[in-house]
Amino acid sequence: MPATPTRRRLRVYAFDPSLSTRLDMWRANQVTLNLPWEPLGVWNGREAVKGPVGDYLEVVDVDPASGLSYEPVDLDEARLLASDGVEASEIDPKFHQQMVYAVGMNTIVHFERALGRSAMWNPRWVFRGGKWSQEYVHRLRMYPHAMREANAYYSPDKKAILFGYFKAVDDGSGLIMPGSTVFTCLSHDIIAHEVTHALLDGLHPYFTDASNADVLAFHEAFADIVAIFSRFSMPEVVRTELARAQGRFDAENMLGKLAQQFGAALGKRKGLREYIGKEADPSLIKRTMEPHDRGAILVAAVFDAFMGIYRHRTRDLMRIATGGTGVMPDGDLHPDLVERLSREAFTSARHVLTICVRALDYCPPVDITFGEYLRSLITADTDMVPDDDKSYRVAIIEGFRRHGIYPEGVNSMSEEALRWERPQFSEGLQECIAAALEEVERREKKDGRREEVVPHGVFLRGTTPPPHLTQRGRAHVKMDRACTIIRDYLLKHLKDEPDIQWQLGVCAGKRTPGSVHALDSRGRPSFQVNRLRQARRVGPAGIEVADYVLEITQKRDGFIDPERQKEVDKPSRSAGGRSGGADFVMRGGCTLNIDMKSHQVRYCMAKNILSDRRLERQREFLGCGVPGMGIYSGKADRETFAMLHRH
Repeated sequence: MPATPTRRRLRVYAFDPSLSTRLDMWRANQVTLNLPWEPLGVWNGREAVKGPVGDYLEVVDVDPASGLSYEPVDLDEARLLASDGVEASEIDPKFHQQMVYAVGMNTIVHFERALGRSAMWNPRWVFRGGKWSQEYVHRLRMYPHAMREANAYYSPDKKAILFGYFKAVDDGSGLIMPGSTVFTCLSHDIIAHEVTHALLDGLHPYFTDASNADVLAFHEAFADIVAIFSRFSMPEVVRTELARAQGRFDAENMLGKLAQQFGAALGKRKGLREYIGKEADPSLIKRTMEPHDRGAILVAAVFDAFMGIYRHRTRDLMRIATGGTGVMPDGDLHPDLVERLSREAFTSARHVLTICVRALDYCPPVDITFGEYLRSLITADTDMVPDDDKSYRVAIIEGFRRHGIYPEGVNSMSEEALRWERPQFSEGLQECIAAALEEVERREKKDGRREEVVPHGVFLRGTTPPPHLTQRGRAHVKMDRACTIIRDYLLKHLKDEPDIQWQLGVCAGKRTPGSVHALDSRGRPSFQVNRLRQARRVGPAGIEVADYVLEITQKRDGFIDPERQKEVDKPSRSAGGRSGGADFVMRGGCTLNIDMKSHQVRYCMAKNILSDRRLERQREFLGCGVPGMGIYSGKADRETFAMLHRH
């Protein structure tokens, strides 16, 4: 019997359809992605339901505006398996389905490789039996033709990505035919951007609660970073662009532009956002508040770091090619030189993307700032590569410094100052955390003997699978159960621990302010254990780091009126945090990186729930009238990304 395949090859656009009509780009624009194999389609008990429906994604191709439902493509058909899927086409709905599935899965692969575990979507909140509870989301749905408008967005409520299509305007550039239909589902950048929003929401659900100007911008910037560097995983594209730009990335270059066709169709000559060749202005961040514009500063800082790394890795090649002058001679580069430069660019981009994704496990769970992300980048890379012989961390620090991004709480921009410090936990707190994890492991070992796991794809399309029937579903159930065990254990044993507030960022003492949300009617302060993930990461030199990543959060009612805040904050034995009429919610808590073997806490990234400075900063931010701010303060449409991405 033939062995099960290990890889699936599918054709996609590297940029978007518009570049396939250019003589200098058409070949590089059509690439083939090499994806992990998984059977596609589901069994409904009677017959196989065809379509791009896998373990992570479900493509649903209905068009509400036209009242149409397109036939799903069967990517397991022998003919398509032999020809790398459907041929690239701007007008074939089956290729549209293939495109969103392939680019979506490619983005997931980047995340899983960096984080050392399976990707999970953010659970859905449902109201049942008189109370709210979380429901496991097995698949993210993708709708290639969801609406007739110039928009594409991830919906946290629907746990889906909705792609729009629209008529192009005449931008006078000749890049796109006026009046032609532009499909956002055919843009590699847009697909990767939106899937990243969904993945980030699964990792850090409170990164959509804007408590400062950086939070909104971080979601947009990080999605752009992944979209740009995902493109560098396509050797044909990198090779073509490097040959055109004579080995440099600071020239006019396609690799740093996002959504070319989308931007042109909206009347913009360049892509939606362009990051290469911009002169750094360290004062710009102080006067930039709009989420996309502010996020572009973070993207520019990361891209500057990448270019510094690339120049460092290729300086010997450039000296040889230019005879030491640094100036390339006229004419085309030698193919061997292009190949070597492409290899260095590919490797540098892959490393930078891995560092950026891996740093998410080193971020605080709420109230993220650009400066804290810088500290997470430096700490995450130091863990995996103690000897920075390629100067990656120096390049990252320089990129952030050039764009005026500085973290609070440090007295220099040196590598040792930026690394998160090892926490000085009390013996009682450390022992309690270790004992809670030991209890989790003991119960997992006991329950593991009774669990049954079967391959995915045995449930109806559109239904939520029983979580214990799949590998990822079983991991979710284990995590949910472990979080409950740890929370109950910590609440029981840490109620008299005096330093819990300063170490974990949450409070559990008797004199807790009344604005902090309570566990029960007796007013016992509560915190939530939101995530417990296992991360097994391997660095370039074979160094392995195996951690538990534990997130703890707590809520506090905030009021615009400081006097009202003082009144509510008075300690009370009543149900704190249920005073009513709060203007906003403030969150605190921490992310703990805990060694999987010793159970010792290695890092604690905390945001204190009782910080008056944070409370005042959030109060000022919510009242400053930043575009999009109302979305996150609960005063506007809940479809956050629909509002931010509308054009």
